[in-house]
Amino acid sequence: MFCDLSIVYQPDAAVMAKMLARARAAGYDVVAIDHIVTERLTPKHVNPIPKLLEDISKLKLTGVNTSFTVSDPLSDILGGEREGEAIASTVGAGGIISRGWSGTGGLKVLSRLTLMLNDITMGQCINSCPEATNQYDIVAVQPSNEATLNQAMSSLSIDLIAFDLTKAIPRAFKHQTVQPAKERGIYFEIPYAPAIHDQISRRQLFFNGNNLIRALHGANLILTSQASTALDIRGPYDVANLGSLFEINQSMAKQMLTTGPLSLITRAETRKFTDKAIVAVAQDIGGINQLCDPPVKSSSRSADGPPELANPEKKPRHNP
Repeated sequence: MFCDLSIVYQPDAAVMAKMLARARAAGYDVVAIDHIVTERLTPKHVNPIPKLLEDISKLKLTGVNTSFTVSDPLSDILGGEREGEAIASTVGAGGIISRGWSGTGGLKVLSRLTLMLNDITMGQCINSCPEATNQYDIVAVQPSNEATLNQAMSSLSIDLIAFDLTKAIPRAFKHQTVQPAKERGIYFEIPYAPAIHDQISRRQLFFNGNNLIRALHGANLILTSQASTALDIRGPYDVANLGSLFEINQSMAKQMLTTGPLSLITRAETRKFTDKAIVAVAQDIGGINQLCDPPVKSSSRSADGPPELANPEKKPRHNP
């Protein structure tokens, strides 16, 4: 199952429909429309992607299937079936319910938020404003300086860290730099579309991408298009062939388009339904990796006798 978790949001429904159709024709099964936000989040923030998909479903474009149905992201993408409903912007006390949409011949469409971090206060609003972030299936940030990078690595409730890899990174990628985020299960993104248009950007992208892959030892990485037009989208096998330019083999590049993104989706859904990743909220998330209490450590049992306690309580001896 091939995934492209960054197709840049376009307000024009016709343009967005052609991009989604292009992604499906190229061979992708799951995509995420990437809504890039440069302002501070507030509780009044509204995810525009559900309304956009509703507009797409009303279009009549020649050669483009624009019908969409609502589906549970985890049960539908990661396994299991659920009967779809007619698409609608479901607004309640908690805001728009975060859902996946299936359409254009079976393409699964998720919503992604990418917040541009210009200062630390913008990052703080992620943790303090779940009314906004929970409207999206995936929450990503793009740090712009060392302070926001450290904040994203260590304390923000996010799923993905993105960089503008066509420019010099404010802090060199080293293993100890990215380790805090890696330990928290946060993923990192390498987009390929910026390398299509400009030779200088291409050279910087490959340099930064190689450093990031080495720092992460090839783990917690995904490849995305970051496409802003339909022509930016390349087929997954063509993208996998780009792995040689990042000094990785085709098999690893394929994992960055399949198992890596699917693991990120699972983590993102789990994050939304847990309280600081310790206490699980009683809500079904599709039956995948069901959250439950830690297993009770089983006691050892001898062959003929009762269970032996690991730390039996000593009883006082009674002399006859």
